[in-house]
Amino acid sequence: MNHSLIGESSQSQISDNESSFLINDLCNVIANQVRNSSDIEILSINNEELMFSLQDLDDETQLYYDIEKEQNVTIDDYVKMKFLEHPCANGSFIQYRNEKMKKVNGQIYKRIENPGYGPIIDLSMYKVVYEYSFFLENLVDPLDSSRFKKCLGTIDIKKSQFTLAGIQDCITTMKYKEQTLFWICHELMYGVLGVKPRIPEKADFLARIKIVKLFDSEGNEVKMKITKFEETMQSAAKAYSLAKTHFNKSDYTVAIAIYRKWINILEHTHLASDEQENEVKECLIKMYMNICVCYNKIENPQRTCLAMRELEKLTSIADNVKALYAKGRALMMLHHEPEAQKFFEAALKLEPKNERLLNKLEELKAIISSKKRHATQMNYLKVANEKGTTENREKQTIIDKFLNSLPD
Repeated sequence: MNHSLIGESSQSQISDNESSFLINDLCNVIANQVRNSSDIEILSINNEELMFSLQDLDDETQLYYDIEKEQNVTIDDYVKMKFLEHPCANGSFIQYRNEKMKKVNGQIYKRIENPGYGPIIDLSMYKVVYEYSFFLENLVDPLDSSRFKKCLGTIDIKKSQFTLAGIQDCITTMKYKEQTLFWICHELMYGVLGVKPRIPEKADFLARIKIVKLFDSEGNEVKMKITKFEETMQSAAKAYSLAKTHFNKSDYTVAIAIYRKWINILEHTHLASDEQENEVKECLIKMYMNICVCYNKIENPQRTCLAMRELEKLTSIADNVKALYAKGRALMMLHHEPEAQKFFEAALKLEPKNERLLNKLEELKAIISSKKRHATQMNYLKVANEKGTTENREKQTIIDKFLNSLPD
């Protein structure tokens, strides 16, 4: 299947010598596919082969199967390896919390890495066994982890077996087999003073927690029944994690293959409730957003625009810096600079100090300025040529009249 826009095949027919002179014409073709400069969409794509339906798993998706076969590594292996990986070793916890996580309350935020199943855990009913890794800001390795001690954490309210208040509160938001990354305020962890020298004052934590087992009041292990939908969402979450791993290694095509496969699966998943619909929608938004970034990385802006169109069917990008930048970047690669500038400027209103945006906007303005100078020069040459042609024609007329006046 050919997913490229019509403009791509047209451009391939332009020779190297002609390309610099016909670029403005190409820009006009692309501009005609833009409905409105305030809400840009790539339109006029009537050929079914150009639709981003993802119903065929082509060579891109085959890479997903090849990578597992060659390395003998499953998605579960990637998830296990990530358990001790610091989410933002060199970044701000507060920034990560605000950009990546959902608010539970003023002291806890969460980001589900692998959804569980069954009801939310009731600590009054079950003894809970869980894995954990605790992370401090600007410290690459985990401060503490059940994998270091080879000993799982437990909570048993009925036997007065408690843990840190923050961990306990986090677990009351989780489901069986769920794995989630939490931001926990220092007030629910080690307090204002901390535990020196290992834990500084007012130390907020990122904690990765996974529910491993549940036991009832009689000590019997509880096995929750997983539905087909819950199983699908668990697999999708693991695939998302695997795709991000490949993205971080610059394996963008492999990441695209994984996202494409799971977008297709999720879009054809039977949904039985509004809650399931919202869960799938949230997952699709993340996958479409990331696949747009991947397509920009491999410089395929046509497919970025197609994926972006699907993303905008699911959610508005007006307040999403990442999406605004991705769309602006794609339009810039398509030589549609004025509209790209509008998206970059909209993103900068949300993050005025974003250096990447500032640099890209400066680069874009330089291109626009260069094109204006080129257009001015071309217009001057055109006028000069027309003037020269008129003068030559007048001279030729005088010569012709003189020659005609001569006797035979």
